[in-house]
Amino acid sequence: MNNSTTVSRVTSKAELRCFVLFPWTIYRDDPNWVPPLVSGRLAYLGDRADPYFQHGDAELFMAYQDGKPVGTVAAAYNHEINEARGEKLGVFGFFECIPDKEVAFALWDQASKWLRRVGMAIMRGPYSFRRTDDPGFLVQGHETRPPMLMGHTPLYYAEFAKTYDMELYEEVYTYRFDISATGIALDSFDTHRLARRARMASQDVGLAIRTVRPETWEKDSEVIRQIFNTAMEHYEDVTPIPQEEWQGYMNIVRPFIDLDFALIAEIDSEPVGIAAAFRDAANVLHKVNGLRYPWHYLRLPFALRKNKALSLKLMGILEDYRRLGVGTALFVKMLKQALQNGITEIDISLVGAGNKLMNPFMERLGCERYRTYQIYEVKF
Repeated sequence: MNNSTTVSRVTSKAELRCFVLFPWTIYRDDPNWVPPLVSGRLAYLGDRADPYFQHGDAELFMAYQDGKPVGTVAAAYNHEINEARGEKLGVFGFFECIPDKEVAFALWDQASKWLRRVGMAIMRGPYSFRRTDDPGFLVQGHETRPPMLMGHTPLYYAEFAKTYDMELYEEVYTYRFDISATGIALDSFDTHRLARRARMASQDVGLAIRTVRPETWEKDSEVIRQIFNTAMEHYEDVTPIPQEEWQGYMNIVRPFIDLDFALIAEIDSEPVGIAAAFRDAANVLHKVNGLRYPWHYLRLPFALRKNKALSLKLMGILEDYRRLGVGTALFVKMLKQALQNGITEIDISLVGAGNKLMNPFMERLGCERYRTYQIYEVKF
């Protein structure tokens, strides 16, 4: 460790605000960085009211050189999630540092020391803190802007992780479907090859796709969770999302979900597949600078009106129905809804590198893989 580098716990409101605002030091000249919503991050890390903390805890650390902040990291664990996965897993997240590997090492040393002290056997990340929140270090796609709930990090973060002797745990991708580049138009939509394929699938198996409505949101949200969990059962490293973790995720994304893009596929009135997307607020947060200062609020209404991007975050089909065109029908329904709402681009994030169903499906649809993230771990 560099003798001039010290790492301290974040214990005061002033230090917490410094922790939350530190990323501006790293990304102030990066045109593709999307600032976090400052008030939301302060509440999440300070109030600890999120369901994640009901069965776990977190500790925040800041690194200093000559009294000046040079890096941040948080370590966390959740007993309920660990019991569901049969692990003693701790996570690190909110990791930022200047291009100095000794600062990175000092931060990870403190995070791992704290996790060992509370009985964890693995440190994995970055996550903030759920596996769906800002997962991974960006290793490809820095020239693009990240979708919501995905991070944007310098390339040297992943290099520091390797040098620290972390092992690559998982690689994940984001895809993009550029509607404006395909030439698909609403007035001729029903004659497009994708629409024809979806129509044939629906007729063959009696498939119906409905949108979630406000009055059925609570019930349908649980249907979406159950279908998603069941659809993911065949992946070795994926365990069911507990209801409490799901509720925390829904608390984050519900304000951005347009129910026109929350879809449930049914055969004989039984749910067999789901797809859920929301207006991608990343471009909005970029324009309003995370609402860091009062005058940024003046930009918010205009930014929201100009937002033409959609982010598909959840898609799952029960195993017995995967070769019946259900996935295509769900995507086509969402695509038509997007055209009706003036959407020009659909982000699909995220898809694991080992997902042998979704990656070929994305390619068949004509989606572009535009970002790659890597998640690392170290075992104690």
